[in-house]
Amino acid sequence: MADPFMLFRETMFFVIGIPAIYLTLRSILSLRKGAIASSRIFLRREMMIEASRLLLLSSIIGVLGAVQVYVWSITGLDILRVSGGLFLIGMAALILLYLRLLNHVLR
Repeated sequence: MADPFMLFRETMFFVIGIPAIYLTLRSILSLRKGAIASSRIFLRREMMIEASRLLLLSSIIGVLGAVQVYVWSITGLDILRVSGGLFLIGMAALILLYLRLLNHVLR
């Protein structure tokens, strides 16, 4: 039988991943218009700083989640596997928020 948390985790990655792919492709298409994109980034500097903070926070949360999963692989404590998975879901959600904010800056 499948692990219920694994099913939840992978479903969340799928639900977060599909919009992230769309927003990434949209960002790439917006960034191809170099002069327009750079002026929008300059004019919306505060939003771009906030987006960068989201990306930094997602990196920190991702490292914490990876450490917990690594320690779980050594100790076998299931609470570390679950909390590490939740941290990684949080990381993916923050990356999605970053992409939404970046697209808003580039619009």
